[in-house]
Amino acid sequence: MDDPNDQSDAPAPEDEAHQEPNPEFDSLYDDPVLQPPDTRSPEEQAFWEDLKNAYTNPDIFHDPTQRQVFILPIRSLFLSDNPMLIYSEINGEVFPAHFVEMVKNLTLQNPHLDDELRKYGETLEQYLDGLVNDPEMAEFIDGTWKFLLRHFPRFLMSAFYIAALSAVTHNTLVKWRQQPDSQLNKMEKTASDILKTQLAAFEKMVKQLVETRSAVGRPKIVYGEGELPEIVRNVLKAAYELMGEARGKDAAPGLKAVAIKLGTNEGALSRRLRLAGHPWTGIRTWLENRPSDPTNGRASMNVGE
Repeated sequence: MDDPNDQSDAPAPEDEAHQEPNPEFDSLYDDPVLQPPDTRSPEEQAFWEDLKNAYTNPDIFHDPTQRQVFILPIRSLFLSDNPMLIYSEINGEVFPAHFVEMVKNLTLQNPHLDDELRKYGETLEQYLDGLVNDPEMAEFIDGTWKFLLRHFPRFLMSAFYIAALSAVTHNTLVKWRQQPDSQLNKMEKTASDILKTQLAAFEKMVKQLVETRSAVGRPKIVYGEGELPEIVRNVLKAAYELMGEARGKDAAPGLKAVAIKLGTNEGALSRRLRLAGHPWTGIRTWLENRPSDPTNGRASMNVGE
C-alpha cells in the first residue's frame, strides 16, 4: 500500500530565487497608490538618513504628539562589540527657545547696534521685540534646529575623540616627564602635532558643514530667476512700482520708501530681509543695475498674497 504521506514523486517546490516573474504581482510595485513615489528632495532624504543612522528614536521627528527628546548613543569604535560610551539626550522642546535667546545675545554683540537703533528710531526693547516676533523668525529657528539635530552627532563624536586623545596624550607626557630623557622634546612635539592634526580636521569639518565657502565660489544672485521668499518678491514688486519706467542708480528707491509702500517700517523690513537671506544692500545694488522687471512670470506676486 502506498504511503499517503510519501511525496517522493511530488514535484519539488521551486526555489523562490528561481521562480518565474509574475507580471500581475510585480506590477504592484509600480502602482502609484500602493507604492507612491518618494517626492522628498535629495536634501530631505539625506536629512532623514542621517537621523536614522545617529538616533535610536528618529521617528519622533515626524510625530509632534511625542516628546521631542532624541536619544543619541556614542559607541566605542575600538572594541569589537561597540559598547556604549556616552548616552545623551537632545531636548528638541527646549532648543527653539534657546536659539531665540542666542539670536538676541548675538544681536547685542553687534558693534553697529547703536547705529541701527538711531537709524530706525527704535529702542533696544523695540528692536529685539521686532526681531523675535518677525514672521521669518519661525522658519529661521526651524532651519537652525534641523541643522543642529542632523549634525550634532558628528560634532559630539569628534569632540569626544579629541577629548579622549587629549587624556591619553596628557597622561603619556606626565609619565614621560617623571623620568625625562633625551627623547622628551621629540615626544612633546609628537603629542603637539597629533593634537594639531585632530583640531585641524575638526575645524575643517565645521567649515564644511557650515559651508563657510561655496564650492563654486560666491553665487551671483539673479532676482529675476527661480523661487524667492515671499518678502523678497513683495519688496521687488514694490520697488519696481516706485521706479516706474525709470532705471539706473538714481531711480532705485530707498528701503524706507519701500517699507512705507508695504505698510511697515524700515527697521522691521530690513530685519525680515536679513532673516530671509537677502539683505537690502544686495537687492538695491541689483535694482540699480537691472533694466528689466524681475517680478514678471513666476516671481510676480501681489503684495500681501
